[in-house]
Amino acid sequence: MSTPAAHREPSEAVTLLLVRHGMTDATGPRLAGRAEGIHLNDTGRVQAAHLASRLDGVVPAALISSPLERCRQTAEAVAERLDTEITVDERFLECDYGTWTGRSLTELADDPLWSMVQSHPSAVRFPGGEALAAASARAVEAVRDWNAQLLRDGPT
Repeated sequence: MSTPAAHREPSEAVTLLLVRHGMTDATGPRLAGRAEGIHLNDTGRVQAAHLASRLDGVVPAALISSPLERCRQTAEAVAERLDTEITVDERFLECDYGTWTGRSLTELADDPLWSMVQSHPSAVRFPGGEALAAASARAVEAVRDWNAQLLRDGPT
């Protein structure tokens, strides 16, 4: 007989699930980046609910979200289903696209920097924003910190 998921002890290893937020009206046509006030649309809410149902029975050591509304809304669907709290960590914030934030992808495709974004993204720093390599390093540091904390202290 197996132990119910809610009563299992955490293992010595941490399994990390990285989840992108559900669809928004800005997904696809625009580079939303850190733009505030972008919420899940109907499709995104269905996607978040579907994700939550797929994770049913999982006992997370932590549920961590970017502070962006669309990310928190996706995490809220999971948190409600799994009866857990959300911790917001700024280090999981989207890359700062600077002056590119909010611009259409069609418009950006004409910018000479766009080909570099497509061919060698780790070499790109967005005008008035952040380098993709810096955003990656920030997120990796956060993952390592959370891993160490959860292994040391247990679930949040």
